[in-house]
Amino acid sequence: MATNDEIDLHRLDLRFAPARLIVPGAVAALARSIEHSGQLVPCITVSEVDGSGLILIDGYRRIEALRRLGRDTARIETWTCSLAQGLLSFFARHGPPPGRLGASR
Repeated sequence: MATNDEIDLHRLDLRFAPARLIVPGAVAALARSIEHSGQLVPCITVSEVDGSGLILIDGYRRIEALRRLGRDTARIETWTCSLAQGLLSFFARHGPPPGRLGASR
C-alpha cells in the first residue's frame, strides 16, 4: 500500500545520495522537462522506523532538478513498509542501480 503527497524537500532523508551515479547533463535535462511538464513521476519514499521522517529510495535526480528550479516541494509516493522491504521491492521492479551499488547498465 502507498500514499501520495507533496512534501517539503528539506524533510527528505537523502542517505543514499553518495551511492548515486552522477550522469553529466541528466539533471539539467530533467529540470527542463519538469519546468515544461511538471513533475510527472513521484519520488519513492518509506517512513523512518520511528515515523520522524521519510527516506528517499528513488528520485534523487528529480530532487536535484527541483532544487535547480528553485522549487521547495516534491510529489512523493510513500510505501508503507520497512526500508529493507522498500529497497528490495524497488530493485525487484527496476534492477540494481548502476555504479557503486550494482552492475552497469
